[in-house]
Amino acid sequence: MKRVAKLAGLAVGLSAWMGLGFGPSAMGQGYVLAWGWNTTNGQAGLAPSNVMVGATDISAGYAHNLAVKSGRVWAWGNNSHGQTNAPMSARSNIFTVAAGRAFSLALNMSGELVAWGAGALATNIPASLSSGGVSAIAAGEWHALALKNGGVVAWGSNTYGQCDVPAALTNGVTAIDAGARFSMALKNGGVHVFGISADDPYAYGIRDVPPAAASGVSAIAAGYWHALALKNGGVIAWGAPQFDATVVPPEATSGIKAIAAGDSFSMALKTNGQVIVWGDHTKGQMPVPSFATNGAYQVAAGSGHCLVRAAVLPPRFTSTLLPVGYVDEPYLGSVTATGNPAVVYYLQSGPRWLELDPNTGAVSGTPPTNAYYGVTFVASNAFGQATNTTQITVNIPAAGPPVFVTTNPLPSGLVGEYYELQIVASNEPIFSVVAGEGSGLPDGLTLDEDGLLSGIPAVEYDSFFMLMASNSAGCASNYYNITITVPPPPVFVTESPLPDAVVGEPYQCQIEVENNPKLSLWNGYLPAGLVFGTNGWITGTPELVGESLFTIRAVNAGGNSNRLYSLTVLGPPVFVTESPLPHGVLGALYSQQIEILGTANFSLAAGALPGGLTLGTNGWITGMPETAGLFNFTVKATNDYGWSNRVYELAIGIVPVFTTTSPLPGATPGTSYGVQLVATGNPTYSLLSGSLPGGIELASDGLLAGTPSVIGTYQFTVRATNDYGWSDREFALPVGDMHPPLLTEIKALTNGGLRLSWITSNDWGNVHVYSSTNLQLDLSVWSNRGIQVSPWVDPAPAPKTYYHLRLTPP
Repeated sequence: MKRVAKLAGLAVGLSAWMGLGFGPSAMGQGYVLAWGWNTTNGQAGLAPSNVMVGATDISAGYAHNLAVKSGRVWAWGNNSHGQTNAPMSARSNIFTVAAGRAFSLALNMSGELVAWGAGALATNIPASLSSGGVSAIAAGEWHALALKNGGVVAWGSNTYGQCDVPAALTNGVTAIDAGARFSMALKNGGVHVFGISADDPYAYGIRDVPPAAASGVSAIAAGYWHALALKNGGVIAWGAPQFDATVVPPEATSGIKAIAAGDSFSMALKTNGQVIVWGDHTKGQMPVPSFATNGAYQVAAGSGHCLVRAAVLPPRFTSTLLPVGYVDEPYLGSVTATGNPAVVYYLQSGPRWLELDPNTGAVSGTPPTNAYYGVTFVASNAFGQATNTTQITVNIPAAGPPVFVTTNPLPSGLVGEYYELQIVASNEPIFSVVAGEGSGLPDGLTLDEDGLLSGIPAVEYDSFFMLMASNSAGCASNYYNITITVPPPPVFVTESPLPDAVVGEPYQCQIEVENNPKLSLWNGYLPAGLVFGTNGWITGTPELVGESLFTIRAVNAGGNSNRLYSLTVLGPPVFVTESPLPHGVLGALYSQQIEILGTANFSLAAGALPGGLTLGTNGWITGMPETAGLFNFTVKATNDYGWSNRVYELAIGIVPVFTTTSPLPGATPGTSYGVQLVATGNPTYSLLSGSLPGGIELASDGLLAGTPSVIGTYQFTVRATNDYGWSDREFALPVGDMHPPLLTEIKALTNGGLRLSWITSNDWGNVHVYSSTNLQLDLSVWSNRGIQVSPWVDPAPAPKTYYHLRLTPP
């Protein structure tokens, strides 16, 4: 599938060229020509002019071609994987090439291999080939072969075993070739095929080498699906039968000296130079062009195109540029085409005054009027013709030689700033710069033929140059001096903030900066809908209300400068405050600002505020809530540009109130303990300060539980928190063996007092005395008479008094 002609009795490789004395001169050089499948890559079009004549070797890949001329590789066609980018190592001392699907191979006179193109095929060349000594190469679809010291070396895709070289082919091999999924080798005149399994439906019997190809074979060729062998001047074919590529025509059964196989078509070269093609003809492979019917030197087959080195060349135009003519003045020009045999020119269409020399291509005549004349030339020889259409411009001749009008010196310019000046001379001349006079144009400036001097000066300049003005009557020259200097650094003129913009209305504002710098958005963001141009203009239609901060950078050859700008976009109010609003507390002052971008008047559009609250026109909700609950209402904000609404949710509730009193019930060491702290408003509970007894924990739901271990009285503060606030309560929790005081005596005294006596079995703690005229369970409404010692006298009790004794921690 290298698709290059395999010559009878010749292994296409170094050993063949050098050992058999069958060099390029013996094989002829000729012209590189192609026909057949021609994509936009041009693989079947015209060969590059550099290698059109004088090539010594060719190869056709899937959709690209290779050729060798004077030891250098030339490549053209598809370049999807860099297969036509011949490296420097392929530009000298090369004698043969091989083209695969998307990679290329070359072999130099020292036996060194060069590869480029698709991936591993170009980079993973086996180490055994790095020392040279290669004598032949072959390129398949995605794998490659090399012949070294009579042994086959393979690399690349091995999906079908096409790189699994049999032991028998590690020596004594004289020729190789590579197909799509198989490889071929020639040893002792017999053909060997390895790769795709014989039972694979796409094998098409390629492994079944015909008995006739088991001996006496002098050349082999691998196509995409089929194979060829050359024996005693006749072609043997086997493999895929599509398009009858394996049906050898009678004219290819004798007198053949070279073969090539493509994708379902075959090529053969007879000893008289006649090219024979059979098989697929759907891509223009047949009929064979006349230039390949006699005297061809080499054939190569691509995927759907044919490539030859032929002894003849159909016409090919090499120059068609014609000079400008002038009315009533003799016109002289020429077109050139190459071909072998020599071409004959004739004029297919053109003005009557135009004459064409059929042998030289010289064009002459005297145009009578100024115009643009379309002309079509044809070059022809026995093997074809080429057509080229071009144009001749005829102008009115100049009234006299040019005279410069623009005087010296020219206006000065600045580095980095656009410069433009029209050089003026009389009589419509063509302008040019005279080389070698002065310092030439300043870097960055150019002069067109109409005299426009323009561009952006790149460096400082203080010198001169010479210009030439030419027309049909003569020419004139003039020296010009020009000074180019570095400009001062940029200076911002436009201040911040920029004029306000309005949502939905077109906006434009230019940021002006002195000394002609280039401007860019350096940092920050413009309002949505606006863009910044390098000319300093901010344009567009703003989409959102708000303020944007951004930095503009100005740069010229003299330096750079930055400036921060503010741009406010106005429009209907945009609410900033989100819903829900912060909770309010029943009976507590409430104050909340509804915020927007900019200013507006606020009003209640729908729903109702909690009782006791009002909405001011400034957006403040204030007052003292009188009703608990969840309230939904709509606030409307109005300004000069319109209005907008926002629905809000506001919850009014109460802060927690503890109902659990202190001290808490006592705990006993080593005994499970549990007390539920209770506060109104469904709060969560947390320990604010102090410490709990070891082993006791406070849960967020208020459960105080655990098993205490150490005797003592523990003081701590618990916080109860809900959506509306929090409250704290200090608690005491005694841990120890506790027994309530035992009242032993209540005795009225003569002085009106009352004496109480009691006993306590606890060896710790204090006795608190409480009194009340109303027997109630809630001790908080009793009067605390303090810590007392038995006996204790109440000096003035009420007529009906109740007493309560409580043991509390010390």
